[in-house]
Amino acid sequence: EYNFLRGRFSPLLRAGLGCYDITDNAGYWTTYGETDFSWNVGGGFRWNATDHLVLKLVGGASWTELKNSSSTAQFGFVTLSIGASF
Repeated sequence: EYNFLRGRFSPLLRAGLGCYDITDNAGYWTTYGETDFSWNVGGGFRWNATDHLVLKLVGGASWTELKNSSSTAQFGFVTLSIGASF
């Protein structure tokens, strides 16, 4: 994650790598499961509301290649994070 400014309010960019674990538990047993590599990008804003309270609003997209699909799956996201800094 990269914050562009050092002030209390800053735009930010985010990029990451990870994985999706997709499991179908339709009954008492697992009928289908796969784990796939994923990548994501996003952008948003960071606000240091006080010296110790941080709020972030970020939106973006994540992509993965599912095993039995001919195209890349895309998922959008919006997150609101509340954190503390010391």
